[in-house]
Amino acid sequence: MEELLDWISEEFANGLKSVTYLGPLRCYPPRHLVGMHDQDPNWFSGGGHAWDILGRGDRVVGEVNTWLRSRPCPGTDYEVRVRHLKDLGRVNQATKQRLAKHLRGLAAHDETATLSALDALLSDLAGDPMNTEFGEMVLFDRRADVEVSHRDVGVGISQLFPVLVHAFADQNKIVAIEQPEIHLHPALQAELGDVFIESALSDRKNTFLLETHSEHLILRIMRRIRETHLGKLPKHLPPIKPTDVSVLYVEKDGPRSIVREMPLDEMGRLVKAWPGGFFEESFNELF
Repeated sequence: MEELLDWISEEFANGLKSVTYLGPLRCYPPRHLVGMHDQDPNWFSGGGHAWDILGRGDRVVGEVNTWLRSRPCPGTDYEVRVRHLKDLGRVNQATKQRLAKHLRGLAAHDETATLSALDALLSDLAGDPMNTEFGEMVLFDRRADVEVSHRDVGVGISQLFPVLVHAFADQNKIVAIEQPEIHLHPALQAELGDVFIESALSDRKNTFLLETHSEHLILRIMRRIRETHLGKLPKHLPPIKPTDVSVLYVEKDGPRSIVREMPLDEMGRLVKAWPGGFFEESFNELF
C-alpha cells in the first residue's frame, strides 16, 4: 500500500509540473525587470516568468515579433528587443585589475601601452564572459522609430505578452489562463483564438483551459471550425474540429455551481441555446 501511495504521489507531482497557470490580471512590471522574481511571490502566476523568457532574446522573441508584425490591429505596432546590461560591480573589478597594469605601462613609458591598446582593452572587457550580462526587454515603436518601455504603451501589452509567450514557448503543457482577453482590443481578442488553435493542434500540443468572457475569442474558434469543414481554413492554421473544443458554461445556482456543456457542430454553431444571453447581447444592441 505504501508503494502504491508513493507512486500516486509521484504521478500527481509529475502531472502538476506540466501545468502552467496565468491569473486574471497579469503583473505590470516596473521599467527595469532584473531581480523582480526575487521580490514578487506571484511572479510565475502573474506572468512574470514570460518577461524573463523574453529577456533571454531567444526563439520566442522572434515568434512574438512575427506575430505582432502580421496582425494589423491596434497595439501591435511594436517589436521586442533585448538590451544587454553588465553587472557594474563585476565590470569595475575587472577594469581595475587590467587598467592598473596598462596604466603602469604608460607611467613607465612602455611603447606597448598606447591609446589603441587601451581601446582594445576596453573592447575586450565588454566581451569578457567573466562580466555577468543580463538581458532586459524593451519595445521598439515601429511608427515613431524609437525604443520605449512597456510602461509607456499601456497595460494591454503587459497582459498580452505572457499569453503569447506561453503559447509559443510551452510544449505538451496544460496552460490554464483566466481572462486571456483582458485589456485587449476586440480584434486582438479574436486573434488570440488563432494563437490557441495553433499552439494546441500543431507540434506544440498544448492543452488550454481558458476562463473567458470574450465573445470575440469564442466566435473566432467557431469560425475556424466552420472554415475547416468548408475547406476554407487559412493555410498557416492546423485543422480544428468540434471534438477538439469543449465549451463549458458555469452558472451559479444558490450555494452550488452548475457546469453545462455547450457542444458545437461541424459548422461551428452552438447545438444548444446559450443560457444567460451571452451571444444575444450584441444582437439586441444592434437590433
